[in-house]
Amino acid sequence: MPAACTAAILSIGAAGMIAQTTLLRELLSQYAGSELYVGLIIGNWIAAESLGVFAAGRFMKDPCRAFSRFIHLTILFSLLFPAMLFLSRSYRFVFSLPLHEGASFWQILLSSIAIIFPLAIIHGAQFFLVTLIHAGFTGRGADSPGRVYGVDTVGTVIGGAAVAFILTPYLRPFQISALLLLMNTAICFFLWAIIPALMKHTGRAILFIPLLAALIMFYPGAYFLEDGSLRLQWHDESLVSVRSTPYQNIAVIRNGEQFTFFTDGVPVLSLPDPDTARIEESAHIPLLAHPSPRRVLLLGGGAGGLITEVLKHRTVERIDYPERDPALLATIGEYAPEAIHKELNDPRVHIHHKDGRAFLRDTGIRYDVVLLGEALPQNLQENRYFTAEFFAALKRVLAPDGIVSLGSAGSLSYYGDDLKEVTRSLTATLGNAFPHLLIVPGERNLFVASATLSVEKLSATDLSGRLASRGVNTLLINAQHLEWLTSGTQLQWFKNSVGDGGVINSDYSPYLLTRHLSYMTTLFNPEMKSALEMMRRVNPVPLAAAILCVAAGIAAFSGRRSRVSVIWMIATTGFSAMLLELSFFFIFQLFQGVMLQSIGLLIAVFMTGLWAGSRITSSTPHSEASDVRWLFSGEILLMVISGLLWMISSGMLLSTGASHAAVYLTLLPLLLLTGFAAGAQFPPATRLTAQNGAPGTSLVYGFDLLGGWLGGVVGGALLLPLLGFSATAMILIMLKGGSFFCLYLHGKKVKI
Repeated sequence: MPAACTAAILSIGAAGMIAQTTLLRELLSQYAGSELYVGLIIGNWIAAESLGVFAAGRFMKDPCRAFSRFIHLTILFSLLFPAMLFLSRSYRFVFSLPLHEGASFWQILLSSIAIIFPLAIIHGAQFFLVTLIHAGFTGRGADSPGRVYGVDTVGTVIGGAAVAFILTPYLRPFQISALLLLMNTAICFFLWAIIPALMKHTGRAILFIPLLAALIMFYPGAYFLEDGSLRLQWHDESLVSVRSTPYQNIAVIRNGEQFTFFTDGVPVLSLPDPDTARIEESAHIPLLAHPSPRRVLLLGGGAGGLITEVLKHRTVERIDYPERDPALLATIGEYAPEAIHKELNDPRVHIHHKDGRAFLRDTGIRYDVVLLGEALPQNLQENRYFTAEFFAALKRVLAPDGIVSLGSAGSLSYYGDDLKEVTRSLTATLGNAFPHLLIVPGERNLFVASATLSVEKLSATDLSGRLASRGVNTLLINAQHLEWLTSGTQLQWFKNSVGDGGVINSDYSPYLLTRHLSYMTTLFNPEMKSALEMMRRVNPVPLAAAILCVAAGIAAFSGRRSRVSVIWMIATTGFSAMLLELSFFFIFQLFQGVMLQSIGLLIAVFMTGLWAGSRITSSTPHSEASDVRWLFSGEILLMVISGLLWMISSGMLLSTGASHAAVYLTLLPLLLLTGFAAGAQFPPATRLTAQNGAPGTSLVYGFDLLGGWLGGVVGGALLLPLLGFSATAMILIMLKGGSFFCLYLHGKKVKI
């Protein structure tokens, strides 16, 4: 393959991955960091790519103009990328959406389409054009899609590794866009230098446009775009600080003398005047419920006054505070009053820059009180702190008569259906691990639980007596306030309003997360309530039956048109591979808590598998029979991987206490194999769908990407959270089993 053609293919692979991953991180920070939208964003990208392939296949078939069109699209892609970055931060201002109001599913879908589609459509068209270029150079039309797919994937792997290890840790997004602009400009000059006859003299001047733009972007353009986009993102606020870390986006807003700290657009702390009532109730009620608390563990929300309140209990000897992102505490320290610096530097306080669940797995200390300061979950990262598996891990680190306490959204007037379900689920999940449960109802419900200590029998007299004996000075908590909080009348109203029962929330079936997202969505977007209720009624049994019916229909129709079974197979492969990829991403998040930090690496591993699979099946000798055998092999491998997903979600393959090494050694090979299975099917599918000597590039690539889009949007955002991982794995097995049967009927015709 000529060097010019190889350079062009590698460049579109690397540029596509860099742009996709950078925009993914930016959009997630706008969507409260919810990983459930990863599939939607990636799905929109590949759907737009399929549109680009289809459009190029229809309107750009002329091989004589493929080279110049490719250069023009490469320049357009490079110039459009920083514009879409700017829009990803300012879309709320552009579309007049409230700054601090949760976006609905449809708003997120439409905004991601507006930001993702222009770039991805161009990227898809580039793939088609470079396939034409390769076919023209080599004269091997039927083999070109598979070979281009393989080299493109190598570029994608390079781009993913660069994002994970070089670009994101050391450069800001607009600096990354400037570097990408310079790289693509260099590629275009290289192509022009190698084959100058393919560019008209008047068209060569266009190459200096991206070169000039790249130079301006490096200095001072990137700075002005960074500053301008952030100010539009926080258009009605006084932004004093912002930083992106491998874990999240941190912003600080000033209002007079008050500083509010946001992570991924969600307020987490306000200084120097925090919410005194919440902090005092969260600290003192559980500590007073314990006869003599000495060792305390804070999981979330430690900085901002909570530590100060805990240290007022003179029995406390040690406080452990895991905080995975050191930049968050550093940012708080820049604007915090002296009292916050004093509490964080107290010799009894031990800060650990580590994920909370990883800390539970590794610690050898037994705690008297564990205070969970995490808010109710809006993403899988947060849901990990409200599951049966998490509470079981907490139980293992509690001392005899140990106590765990957490808060949740509540009400003193009315409980709607979603808030009832959230409260029931939390009560059931907590009660499953800790039979003794004290509930202090209010606008914010407080739960105090223990495995052995009868905390539910504590009275206001008991609590106020300990408050006095320990000499704890408070602004709000006193005997009268404790009497009001533990009022029997208030507790009875709470029990009557919420009712009994509740679905236990788990790592692999995040019921609490879905109900809380529904509660938040209907709170701000009540028009979505009916649609969410309909989606919640989805049952895996009739869904599986529908899949079998569709497979039977495809099998019957493919009897007359053999290409149909191959197209159906490649579409289901796109769907299954995307959903398996997302499943392993989410499981990585469950164990490690750092998916966003590692997203480039995870995608690169998947794409490495794609490259290896496509490389093998495009370079080995082939016939129709051998091509069908490769498709069979891919189908079997995807069903086996789906079965392994079911085993993981059932607790057979990875325990909740699995080490980092075990997680990496399990999930990375599965991602690699998923990519391999999908990649190995692509070249044979293009050959089997070829007509009149022309490969079925646009047809196969388009349906592959269409299946991937459905896997991301429908599977990642709906099936996984609503049905859970186990049911989703079984549906994937049935889906690929149906396409395997259709392929079997096709295989009988060619006598494999």
